[in-house]
Amino acid sequence: MKFSLLILFVFIAGAIYSTGFEPFNVWPLTLCSIAVLFYVITSAKTYKEAFLLAWIFGIGKYVVGVSWVYVSIHDHGDVHWFISGGLVLGLCLIFALTVGLVGLLYRLSYRNFADDSRFNSLFTVLSFAIAWTLYEWCLTWVFGGFPWLLAGYVTTHTPLYGIAAIGGVSLASAVVVVLASSALRVRNWRHALALAASIAGLVLVSHVKWTSSGKPYDVAAIQTAISIKEKWVRPRLDEIFGQYAALSLDADVELVLWPESAVPVSVEKTSQLIQDRMPQPLDRAYLIGQFDIREELGERNVYNSLSLFDNGDIFVYRKEKLVPFGEYVPFADALGPVFDFFEFPMSNLAAESGEQPRLQFRDLTIVPSICFEIIFSSRVSNETISAQGDLLVNVSEDAWFGNSIGPHQHFQVARMRAVEQGRYLLRSANRGISALVDPSGGVVAMLPPTESGIVAGTVYSMSGRTPFSYIPIDSGLLIALVLLLSSAILRQYSTRFPVRPSHRD
Repeated sequence: MKFSLLILFVFIAGAIYSTGFEPFNVWPLTLCSIAVLFYVITSAKTYKEAFLLAWIFGIGKYVVGVSWVYVSIHDHGDVHWFISGGLVLGLCLIFALTVGLVGLLYRLSYRNFADDSRFNSLFTVLSFAIAWTLYEWCLTWVFGGFPWLLAGYVTTHTPLYGIAAIGGVSLASAVVVVLASSALRVRNWRHALALAASIAGLVLVSHVKWTSSGKPYDVAAIQTAISIKEKWVRPRLDEIFGQYAALSLDADVELVLWPESAVPVSVEKTSQLIQDRMPQPLDRAYLIGQFDIREELGERNVYNSLSLFDNGDIFVYRKEKLVPFGEYVPFADALGPVFDFFEFPMSNLAAESGEQPRLQFRDLTIVPSICFEIIFSSRVSNETISAQGDLLVNVSEDAWFGNSIGPHQHFQVARMRAVEQGRYLLRSANRGISALVDPSGGVVAMLPPTESGIVAGTVYSMSGRTPFSYIPIDSGLLIALVLLLSSAILRQYSTRFPVRPSHRD
């Protein structure tokens, strides 16, 4: 195949990678896509060629998978379509460089471990899994962190979904990559039998329940599907608050959740609105997304917050992980003028770095996350363990993504956090997907992005912990180290106990 055609082929393979995620869920195509990448970088003659092919694959992956970024920039930032497209393409080219690492790391690992023994196929598969796992680990911190479209998320609609409770989405990714690459290395019936037995074992382990339910609580998430432009029109504040209030009062529950920046006013203003317009029962509490405005050291800081209003008591959680170029501009002094054409509201927010108050409703300990924060697996795990949390709560403003694939992918990510922690998840996302998710990742109730309404159900205080919650470091790095150690041990075994060639395979 001519190299130009090979590049086109690899780009297409990268483009179909995203079809295994929400809302498409054609997960076999993602496995085929990964298998193609494995094949071409194995066949690459040089490190440079392996990097280039992996980079092209990454461009296809991100051009399709994060196309929703265009909606935020063009529709809500009022940026010309040509400039918006150029910015998105530039973003894809930069993030695709991290996929190029797969090519480089694989060739390095393959060179050190591959040989001519019967273990060669296993060495190549493990080498590829090591490279991919390290690549996804890099996504959690490089460029500020953007662990999106991790391979493990495609297990959502498969019997392997529960594997995340053992090692998180990173383990799920490693399993997906190993299965995809192993399929190309099946040479005889013994290989096929070993692969089938491995899958069966993984399925059985995936269905183990690690946590158990305790006391029940009736909860509801409110969604009004208000557009971004409507929301930020000041004269409409009373009307918008009225919509949330009416839906909330219709819900016969104990705890009500509103989405991120549901009413874009301060905590004090929200508290006053609740007192004046929402006669709340003594046994009802509200979790509401709004802004917490504080004068600190002579400066006015605005925090994206989630507040618990419980019969006069107020507990405020402030967002810690902000969205770069959305809620703040990195290197603002140097780059700020370049981004003056963005007209996003509240794009200069402050991040909380101090100790946060515990959100406690009766015996139910709440683990909050606001929008972007839910995509960081280790962060959610650390917060859940430190707070001994019972219920994961996520609020988001997915109207930024419009009617794109973004809200669906975001919800898929949020569901995985419930599986990893063995906890219920209550989510409210204006013009996103508001839902109640059980500890196995199953959707108990949900609303699609364009509908206004109530998602109601029952959650439980929880006991027990998943194996994933005991992992003391980032699971991606740990899994890569385990795979690397396994390769080294197997290499040593193959050297010390050589196997005579067999001509029956």
